[in-house]
Amino acid sequence: MDVVYDKIANMIGLLHEKGYADIYIYSGMSASGMYWQYCIGHLDNGRWPNDNIIVQDSVQTEGQVEWSEDTASIEELCDNFIEFYRLRKPGESRLNSDYVAWYKEVLATLDSQQPLAFYADYTASHKDLLRDAPGYSQR
Repeated sequence: MDVVYDKIANMIGLLHEKGYADIYIYSGMSASGMYWQYCIGHLDNGRWPNDNIIVQDSVQTEGQVEWSEDTASIEELCDNFIEFYRLRKPGESRLNSDYVAWYKEVLATLDSQQPLAFYADYTASHKDLLRDAPGYSQR
């Protein structure tokens, strides 16, 4: 079974491939461990997370998201995200290239159906990745 949080995390990578290099995601598990929480926004001078938020929500393994009733494919999710939030491609930004490369590496380390969790009330295997995250500013 494909899970929606996996598709959202991969959607960010696809947005980067399509030229939206200024998009970030900050995600983790809720205190109950039942919901994957995420914040998607625009990098601010390469810094994230910040207050330039596009959407902030939580999901379980399946269901709809605000910008797309269809969550069957990453491509559809991505196209609907671009259209719903009326994203404009930024100019080429070397400032964000480090983040894009880092994020691509992070995605490659995830196991199938493993949520991208930078924070949780329990030990999350990927929260240590924030130490090396370009532009990460702890809130």
